[in-house]
Amino acid sequence: MEGEITIERNVAERYERQAIMKEIGLSGQRRIEKGSVLVVGLGGLGCPCALYLAGAGVGTLGLLDDDTVERTNLHRQILHREDTVGKTKVESAVLALRERNSEIEIVAHPVRVSQENVASIVGGYDVVVDATDSAATRLVLNDGGVLRNRPLVSGAVMGAEGQATVYNYLGGPCYRCINPVQPSPDQVLRCDETGVLGPIAGMFGCILATESVKILSRQSELAGKMLLYNGVTMFLRLVRQRGRQSSCAGCGEKSPSAEIRGMCSPMKAEDIFETEHRVTWDEYGKIRALGRPQALIDVREADEYDAVRVSGAINIPLSGLVSRVGEVQRLAGQGEIYLLCRRGVRSKKAAEILRRHGVYAKDIIGGMCVFDEKQAKAVLIKG
Repeated sequence: MEGEITIERNVAERYERQAIMKEIGLSGQRRIEKGSVLVVGLGGLGCPCALYLAGAGVGTLGLLDDDTVERTNLHRQILHREDTVGKTKVESAVLALRERNSEIEIVAHPVRVSQENVASIVGGYDVVVDATDSAATRLVLNDGGVLRNRPLVSGAVMGAEGQATVYNYLGGPCYRCINPVQPSPDQVLRCDETGVLGPIAGMFGCILATESVKILSRQSELAGKMLLYNGVTMFLRLVRQRGRQSSCAGCGEKSPSAEIRGMCSPMKAEDIFETEHRVTWDEYGKIRALGRPQALIDVREADEYDAVRVSGAINIPLSGLVSRVGEVQRLAGQGEIYLLCRRGVRSKKAAEILRRHGVYAKDIIGGMCVFDEKQAKAVLIKG
């Protein structure tokens, strides 16, 4: 009885503006106060996320990061201050959050998440937030979440662009369903290479907090969907992702989910990239003949494209694909995306990269080497 009175008083004095929302209500606020969220990564995404989760009254807030605060962090990592430079990010965040809300429990994890500790750590929380902006860490968190049946709220930012989604929730796909092949280090750009706009990180950190609160209160609109935003062009889109895959190595029917180490081991693209992601020239030609909205992207280098190209194809070389993802996302908003190269090797890699950025694309088997004008319903243009 005393505990219920305390909750009612907290709602009236502190969380009233949140609890009176019909989407939350008193019952939702109680779930939030009894709930627990683990925020992994206390950088540009994790800081605003943790700040708003603390403000919302999440009962137990876990903070995981093994890094220290640097001056270059301060423009976007809003929990850290000039006087905490050199301290661990966990220590800095705990100090700031306890000043914000002394009524919640804050649990510090000043460690790096790994295959060995992920299951035991995520199992202690209701929701896991991936705020690391690291594909390798996201993979480990995903597999630990699948094993412990925990939803993974995930976000990433680069430059003025960001994306957010929820994995492994309400029967939706896990991270491996969408990205069965882990990217190699040379395919992944970091914010210290491309830069990042602080408000974009703040915006998506708030989105991660919002989705976490919605899950605790029994709702989420991002399950099976991905939100994409470009702060320069103001392009905003919510895309539906492919559903949970029975063949998925993480959550599928035959997944070795009892072994985190096995689940996180690297996989070869040729073993995973299923035929459903690829088409023949004949299949592409039929789509073109039907007049279905589509874009054909040639990922060969510019000199190859200039020498000989398929009519109607757009040249976006694989070497510059990551920097032009926003352009492809806009094309995807208008129709289906098909990729081609010389032999089908680069186009397959391009499709994998695009899927990691929320764009579903199919590549053409054999590429230019097996081009057939009758099948493709297109012609070659030389010079």
